[in-house]
Amino acid sequence: MTTGPSLSNEKVDLATLPAALPRSDWLIDAQGVRKKYCRDLRRSLWYGLRDVADALTLRPNAPEVLREHEFWAVNDVSLRLHPGDSLALLGRNGAGKSTLLKLLAGQRSLTVGSVKIRGRVVALTDLGLGFDPVLTGRENAYVNAAVHGIPRRAFDALIEDVIDFSEIRPFIDSAVQTYSSGMKARLGFSVATHLNPDILIVDEVLAVGDLSFKLKCIQHVRTFLRQGGSILLVSHDPYLVQSICNRAIVLDEGRAIFEGTGVEGVSLHFQREHERSLSSVNNFDSTVVDAALRTQCAAPQVGDGILAVSEKAGPGRYVRRGELSSRRPIAIDLIEVLPEEGRFLRPGYPAKVVLRYRSNIAAEVAWGFSLCTEDLQVCIASCAKGLDGGRSHLRAGEHCLMCRIPDFPLQAGVYAVRGGIAAESHAAMVLLGYDDAPCYFSVAAFDISRASNFNMETNDLVVMKTEWCS
Repeated sequence: MTTGPSLSNEKVDLATLPAALPRSDWLIDAQGVRKKYCRDLRRSLWYGLRDVADALTLRPNAPEVLREHEFWAVNDVSLRLHPGDSLALLGRNGAGKSTLLKLLAGQRSLTVGSVKIRGRVVALTDLGLGFDPVLTGRENAYVNAAVHGIPRRAFDALIEDVIDFSEIRPFIDSAVQTYSSGMKARLGFSVATHLNPDILIVDEVLAVGDLSFKLKCIQHVRTFLRQGGSILLVSHDPYLVQSICNRAIVLDEGRAIFEGTGVEGVSLHFQREHERSLSSVNNFDSTVVDAALRTQCAAPQVGDGILAVSEKAGPGRYVRRGELSSRRPIAIDLIEVLPEEGRFLRPGYPAKVVLRYRSNIAAEVAWGFSLCTEDLQVCIASCAKGLDGGRSHLRAGEHCLMCRIPDFPLQAGVYAVRGGIAAESHAAMVLLGYDDAPCYFSVAAFDISRASNFNMETNDLVVMKTEWCS
């Protein structure tokens, strides 16, 4: 890693390069890029004054050391962008994507590391590409062309194409301050792509565009890539990433945790979001557990009990503990949905539902379970044994009831499961997850593909097997 920040721009005319460039040629080479910020404004100003004073007096400083209230917005990220590459930066809000783009574009100074750039860079990191709100759209287009080194006479030949692509001709001579955010995005993207850049950097600008304009932009970017251009993209739109990006880097808290294909990057991003969703559910359950332990019900009724975290059950699984009595002869401690083989539940693979109970009696009973969405608003499927015969034998002591699902139908995501045991008269004897906290489980993605990513993005609940006839 380079210990001091550096930034260089080496101008290269891509038109003179051969059609098939060796992979050793690059347009952006970033090594050990780090950027720190301070959360406290006053302390940040003080640190800035100290850094300026140290620089003027040639005092040595340690930029790689964090001071009080400082944090790494980007932490030790390295990447290379080659001609024809389309690289997506993925991650949740605050992961460091936009900061990294601005460092690569030279819009922010590095704290540590080095960035080398060959060719002309056009960065569309904000709506409007730095438009002056008082000037008209046409005037702003000429100003941005001049900023990027395009003479007015040369841009005269492009201005009509810019206007036609942006589809805002009736408003092109109106002040930009009268434009909507979508109109600014259209004009900004049109100007940026018609400046014939070697590297196009785009940060969430297309999020405000309508569907038809997005499709046109995707087609335009594909043409740009085929002609040897390269793009760095930040977007939360998985379709856009998978459509135009051959590579992806997933960031988390400023660090690059994955680099691979665009489809793999989107799949990992979705999977991590599912894990965070399950974690948030677990945290919610912990508050329920704490409240139940504090309450210590004096006279528990049938189906009631004291919640306690089970060391063996693992995260998201809570064992219900309470003394059995004549009024409460049965208690459900836990209901789990588990893979039959391996560590993870996956769509289309065998699974089993296990209901663990304690009982003072032996009886023939009905029992069943319901699978719900994590917010408990949608019951996806309910299964019961004993409503139409075929009862289960309940034994005294600590035992379990089990149901096998040979082809588990749920898509990747986080779900809740409720369970219950009923008497022969169908009257509920004990329930878990209806008037109290249910148990939660997660389903991992079946494979890494555009189709599975599409299912996760659209929040599909079940796997529907199909046979395409034409």
